[in-house]
Amino acid sequence: MSGIQQLTAEAFPGYAQEVARENFLRATACLGLTETVCGIEVLPLNAEHARHLALVRSPFLLRGVTAEQLYDLSGLETHVALCLWIVSPHFRPGQKNRLTTRCRRWADRLTGHLFENQREKFDRVQRPRILQQPAMAALRELIAYFADAFLDAPEPEDGPGKSYYADEVALTLALHHTFALPVDFWERHWLRNCVRRFTGRPSPLQVPYKLVFQLLKAERRFRDPDALLKNPSDALLAAGLSALNARDRRQREYERELLATTFTGTNPPPTVPDLSGKEYEA
Repeated sequence: MSGIQQLTAEAFPGYAQEVARENFLRATACLGLTETVCGIEVLPLNAEHARHLALVRSPFLLRGVTAEQLYDLSGLETHVALCLWIVSPHFRPGQKNRLTTRCRRWADRLTGHLFENQREKFDRVQRPRILQQPAMAALRELIAYFADAFLDAPEPEDGPGKSYYADEVALTLALHHTFALPVDFWERHWLRNCVRRFTGRPSPLQVPYKLVFQLLKAERRFRDPDALLKNPSDALLAAGLSALNARDRRQREYERELLATTFTGTNPPPTVPDLSGKEYEA
């Protein structure tokens, strides 16, 4: 174990746990597994999900938002249910609840919901399960789901600025130039989806964010070995090192004052080495 690893393990146990969590999230992103949020199976967040969520103005896309800020939001139950429906494996764009009439209710009773679509089945089976959970717990799970998806995402730019193309188009272009993924994300035919699956060339919008940002990060380091990469856990390390530096400065000031008050009279005080320039660095 190196000196910095031993220092962080002893002084900052939270940092070591955060690093282990980041490594776990990055490793599992390569396995193609589904996730569970509020007891419901969901897919890893991708650019297609993000665009649908942006169209319905989902508040969960806001970076850095907290559960306390969203707790008093009007229509919170609708936002949570709609978000979980969009990221569910059974999501189909444009599918709505059909008009519920008396004949339809009787038909559902007789056929056992045989003719309902996936959206109606989600609202009948999953939505009551969502409403039974505490609001604060559901919000924290959803916020953690989005935070994990954007673990390796680049820092957002300050201010809205001008936009000349959608973020999904820029992401598609980056994946196309870097990994030769075809630019055909507008084709939604089932036969085209079969071709994508059998050829191993998915739509760029359906690649999980956890994997996309890792690929772009690794490609950047491959092209520039000296490229500066960041982790969310770096903030914990920087805060801890800053606290250590402040503690050491106070200790040196205390020793100087103690020596100045102890060695008085004809004998001059001994020279105290200046350690102000020696500080811990990440």
